[in-house]
Amino acid sequence: MFVSIGIYMKTPQRIKKDNEFRDPRLSLIEVQEIFKMMGNHYRLKILIELGKQKNLTLDQINQLVGGDFANISAHTKKMQKAGLIKKKYQDVHVLHTLTLNGRRALQALDKFNYSIE
Repeated sequence: MFVSIGIYMKTPQRIKKDNEFRDPRLSLIEVQEIFKMMGNHYRLKILIELGKQKNLTLDQINQLVGGDFANISAHTKKMQKAGLIKKKYQDVHVLHTLTLNGRRALQALDKFNYSIE
């Protein structure tokens, strides 16, 4: 099935790709992954710190959260894979910010009356 939009035809593959970038309701599996990521105190601390400040480097996150640098690095990689944070490469630095789902996870945490300030 082809859907005509404007001057080009949307193939099923193109429709699937476009759907990946819209903001649909999350599937239960995606919600499960988000809650899994929130199941560790280091990841919760990272989420909270990135909610307070944008564009933190791994060194800054490590100073704010504490713990082993390699451990914090591994947690940020997992969080990126789950779609909670995004990494932006700028010169030799990697800047970390929350994604839309990361902000939603932080809001969910706030619903448990946890003070994030």
